[in-house]
Amino acid sequence: MRSKNRKHRLASAVLAVVLVLGCCGGVLAGDSIVPDMNFVGEPIQMSLEEAVKIMQTTGSTAETALLNKKSDQAVAQGYSESSRTLSDTIDSLNAIMGVPGTTSVIASAQASGATTTNLKILEMQRDFAKSMIDTNFEAEMNQIESQTVQIFYGLLQARENLNVTKDNLKVQQDLLANVQKKYNLGLAAKIDVTVAESAVLNAETNVAAAETAYKTAKMNFNYLLGYDVMQEVEVTDELEALPLPEVTLVEAIQSALEKRPELKGTAFALQVQDILLKSVEVKYPKDSATYLQQLVAYEQSAKMAEDLPSYIEIDIRTKYMQMMDLHAKIKTAEATQTNAQAAYDIALISYNSGLNTLADVQQAQVQSFQAGQAVTAAITAYNLAVYDFEHSMGVGTSRISF
Repeated sequence: MRSKNRKHRLASAVLAVVLVLGCCGGVLAGDSIVPDMNFVGEPIQMSLEEAVKIMQTTGSTAETALLNKKSDQAVAQGYSESSRTLSDTIDSLNAIMGVPGTTSVIASAQASGATTTNLKILEMQRDFAKSMIDTNFEAEMNQIESQTVQIFYGLLQARENLNVTKDNLKVQQDLLANVQKKYNLGLAAKIDVTVAESAVLNAETNVAAAETAYKTAKMNFNYLLGYDVMQEVEVTDELEALPLPEVTLVEAIQSALEKRPELKGTAFALQVQDILLKSVEVKYPKDSATYLQQLVAYEQSAKMAEDLPSYIEIDIRTKYMQMMDLHAKIKTAEATQTNAQAAYDIALISYNSGLNTLADVQQAQVQSFQAGQAVTAAITAYNLAVYDFEHSMGVGTSRISF
């Protein structure tokens, strides 16, 4: 009886420990979720270069790029093996050519595809596939870089916009204090104080919205890099305009015409269609449906090969003009910001001297605030255009299938 009581007490104690641990485990699991919108952890210092390197070497996008490269290698190997097998088959058929009783065998094999035409196409597919493995991989690396750059500059822009809105709030608070002093001295109307208070409240709302945008950009950045959503990350780059690419427009177009995989793909397709047309030409009359269908396929391929270089040139020229326009827009935005700040300073001096109204000062400050945001937007758009232009004159950001 005593032994049974002892076992019962032991089981109860074990159950109690399990319940306590389970409860504590739930608390610990809950603690891992950040309860507010404050980022936590030891701050991770991160530059754009480091972010791109991480994205191109770790994570799901890098793994996908490597898997695609292995797939391309397997496809190329498949073409290579198929061409060897077909070559051996054709050699065997040639060896028995003329031997009595083999005519039907040879005809059947040729009807199944054992022809020198198919062998030539397979060998071309093999060579083309091998030549495109590294190009496809480079294009995917460019795509990863492009994606990372967009998220990174979005974060930089959000950070700078937050700074601009905080500066605006400080100006509005100083202006309110100034108006309040003038009101206390009987030099300003109560309506001026009310207007200044409303401007402060509006500026506080703008700061809250800018903080939301910044924290959202920060979470997206963390997600992209595989960090915890609320990990504290500090980007070390400043939002500054990149230098214009040193390459000339002519050099950029020439580079694109040499490197863009779309051009290589259309040239390859045209070669295949040409071989098929010549093969059909010797077997079918030129008014037959088979020949005419193959002729149309060839002409369509030739048309595409003829037109694509012009499309590529237009693409490069368009991106070049957009980049240059955005570069000029930065200078305009910076000049506008400088002028808007000067206009605010003059408006404030004039107000303190009794030469204009508080509404004039408020309007000048709004214009200065908006000009500051326009500068950050212009720099961001221009920098993204630089990356887009540089990628377009290389292998681009899209892989091709073969």
